[in-house]
Formats: sequence, C-alpha cells, structure tokens
Amino acid sequence: ESEEQVSVLSVSTNELKSISVVMKDPDMPHPKVSRISTDNVSYDYVYEGDDKDPTASYSTDKMSTYVSVLVSYSAKFVSEGVDLKEYGLDEPSYKVTIETVDGTSYTVNLGNRTPDGLSVYMNLDGSAQVYSVAYAKLSYAAYKSVDFLESQILDLDYSNMDTVRFIRKTDGFDVTADVIYD
Repeated sequence: ESEEQVSVLSVSTNELKSISVVMKDPDMPHPKVSRISTDNVSYDYVYEGDDKDPTASYSTDKMSTYVSVLVSYSAKFVSEGVDLKEYGLDEPSYKVTIETVDGTSYTVNLGNRTPDGLSVYMNLDGSAQVYSVAYAKLSYAAYKSVDFLESQILDLDYSNMDTVRFIRKTDGFDVTADVIYD
C-alpha cells in the first residue's frame, strides 16, 4: 500500500446534481440528496431518499456536510488486478452514486475496513484499482433520513413536570423518564 494520497475522484458542488447510496442490505433505505438552484449563484440541498418523511424538516447544513464528504475521494493506492472479494468490493457494503448536472455518473464502491480499522477499501465501479480511504466515507454513506433531521430545542418549564416521554416517529425510539426534584 502506498503512503501517498492520490485524488481518485473529485466532483465540484457546482457540477453536482445528486448523491445517492445503495446499501448491500436490501432492507436498508436508499438515501438521496439533490442540489437545487435557488438562483444563478447559490444553491441548496433537498433530501429525496426513499425513507423521506414528508412531514419532517431536513437540515441543509447536514446535507451540505454529507455532500462535501462524499463528492471527493483522496485515497492511498492499495493494489490493481486482484480479487476484489479480498477487499469486500465484489459485493460492496455501499455504492455511492454521484450524478452531475451534465448527466455524467460516477459510482464509488466502499468495501471492508482495513486491518487497522481507520480506513475502508474503495474503488470506482468497473475499475480493478483498489484504494483505501478514510473511514468517515463509510460513516456518511450509512446515513439515513433521521441523520439529516433538523435539531429542535424545546423551551420547557421543568418545575411542573412529573414525567418526560420522548417518541421519535422516524424509528419508533421511545424513552420515558421520571423527573426528580432535589
């Protein structure tokens, strides 16, 4: 494995139309973030994954970070012309598809973690070249709609509460806690 970082793929956000991810597990959602132009100079992002909740508010800041992580791949060259199965790239855990406004499409395959656990193996669809890239790429590829939700801060008067219950609609997470006063 080379210690030198090489640019394997880099798509400018000005060129980006959308990023979508297909996970190896067919029961997992397929997230998709698309860029929309708000005028001729600026743009915004919208969440369009198949797990989208039409009543939810999605954070453009979180989508912007997601896009900036997944549109660029600086990596270390590992090998070429090898059995992709050895790196988990014969059936990748995640396939990240980047579509540009001119219709060009790139698919990045993310496979197994490297032995040190700090990186994952990757290649471009159809390529025999294998690289290692920062584990953060895999973490972001695993995002679901819940990871893009706007955070909400509640202004509550705790002096009149006995119990607090939180139920998240997106995944059924349910927590109940008794309020204890000192």
